[in-house]
Amino acid sequence: MPLNEMNTSFMSWRDVEYRLEDYHDDRLATVVRALETTHVNGGVLLRCFRPLLGARFGEAHQQDLRGVEHWLRCFLECETVRKLIPELKIPHPLEDFPQFTTYGPYEFEGALIPLLLRGGAYIESSLTESDARTFARNFVDAMVGDRRDYVTVFRIDGAWTDWFYDIAWDATFIVFNPVVKCWWLFCVTDTD
Repeated sequence: MPLNEMNTSFMSWRDVEYRLEDYHDDRLATVVRALETTHVNGGVLLRCFRPLLGARFGEAHQQDLRGVEHWLRCFLECETVRKLIPELKIPHPLEDFPQFTTYGPYEFEGALIPLLLRGGAYIESSLTESDARTFARNFVDAMVGDRRDYVTVFRIDGAWTDWFYDIAWDATFIVFNPVVKCWWLFCVTDTD
């Protein structure tokens, strides 16, 4: 008998709804501004999502054992997430689920450095390597604080919605933090 039939109170990721959380942190804004300066023909999106009911989020995390791809799919296909960021144009369902890589927060920090240093299609970054490292570390610290051991980061390269230009400057990072019950969505694109 499947787990959800054995326990009628089984809570799934599909039962979780979200709201946007305002964030006011200069460490986050610094990275967003740096990328907006270099990705002038594209865009940068940074959003934090919190569950409407924290108990549902916690139960889904503990009881839904179908794995991280399922968690990510449920988050990206969630009706409230799609409505809260209409500009991203997330299709439903995600027929061709994007390839992703999972990172820890330190790897996420390391992946942000070349993104900050490379620049966009027409404008090169003016950041020094030292600045990019500091910005990346501070950005991740602002997102996850002292919860690094519990955080999973999903990286999607390339265009997975029509918002992206499907050129070399497409990157998505989705940060899952079960301890503080939130998801961060960070997307970057540009075109020449």
